[in-house]
Amino acid sequence: MYERGQVTGVPEALFYLEAFGHALLGYSATNGFLVNAVAGVLLLFSLYLILAQWFSRKLALLGILLLASFPFSRSPSAALRLSTPS
Repeated sequence: MYERGQVTGVPEALFYLEAFGHALLGYSATNGFLVNAVAGVLLLFSLYLILAQWFSRKLALLGILLLASFPFSRSPSAALRLSTPS
């Protein structure tokens, strides 16, 4: 995952958000998953708001259900497990 001092496959802001979570809640291995869960909920909520303005509420719900069902939307937690020391 580390190549010549560069972190690959993980968004750079993720480390800062994890550090913020550690500062608020104390150190815990679950803080990384909490950051991903909050980011996922905010993504789905913002997508719902955008789609509800452009289309109907039914299509907005369908859109967030489709996004939530894609494995791609759940992949950052797998990348986090790879980058977190055991």
